[in-house]
Amino acid sequence: MATRSRTFLFIQYRSSYGHTHRNRRNVENESALYRPIEYTGLIDNVSEHSHSIEMVDKVQEVNVIMDAIPSQVQRLKKLHNEHLLPGFNDRTDDELKINKLTLEITNNFQNCQRLIHSIYNPNLKGQNLAMSKNIQMSLAQKIQQLSLVFQKTQQTYLKQLSKRNNQSKDVFESELPEDDRIAMEYTFDLNLTDEQILDYEAASSAVKNRESEVEMIHKSIVDLSVIFKDMQQMVIHQGTLLDRIDFNVENTVVNVEAAKEELKKAEKKMGKLERK
Repeated sequence: MATRSRTFLFIQYRSSYGHTHRNRRNVENESALYRPIEYTGLIDNVSEHSHSIEMVDKVQEVNVIMDAIPSQVQRLKKLHNEHLLPGFNDRTDDELKINKLTLEITNNFQNCQRLIHSIYNPNLKGQNLAMSKNIQMSLAQKIQQLSLVFQKTQQTYLKQLSKRNNQSKDVFESELPEDDRIAMEYTFDLNLTDEQILDYEAASSAVKNRESEVEMIHKSIVDLSVIFKDMQQMVIHQGTLLDRIDFNVENTVVNVEAAKEELKKAEKKMGKLERK
């Protein structure tokens, strides 16, 4: 059975471990796209906590998906531009490609959302808990930025597509009352050849297909908005939680140091008593 090599990941963890205890607020001020904080410190916990291996796999899976999204969005933009070119050719294949790729990208965002949520382990304590939260926060910030780019792409295409659809409706629909319009269409159709009638029906069908495509894009934008808000809430919640964790860890360190000093004083007193 084939297994994934984690050597490269472990090298990354080891090289970044020295920054584990840096101030969290300084970390937040750095660009989330250029720092591997989600890997920081994991290497030293692999042998101590069995969940770390699973966490490594999830982080790696999320990053693989996120690395693929920008190129997918560029491909989608290209399909959008080709589909919006003027012409009366049948573009059903183009629409199918756009719908398929849009769904694929949306599913990738949803998979990242699911994996990021699953990284958190409520059984962890102290700095291990802070580490898992830092990982979540970093990944959530990255997925937010990617989702904004995709959402903007969808909104731009939707605006252009809606404009074109409205222009098509002006050609194929009349503002006359329904009964008059039906009567006119019936009279008009009687004067058309069979080939012209087929062309007219094909054009009307194309308009309906575009309306369906608009609905699908609307749904994609709504799904992205839900993911973005979810990641935003996660970042806010984790920031509050990490403040509490940092405070507790700092207090623990202070208390331990104070206990050491008291122990040293007690040992000195015992030594003096023994010498007497």
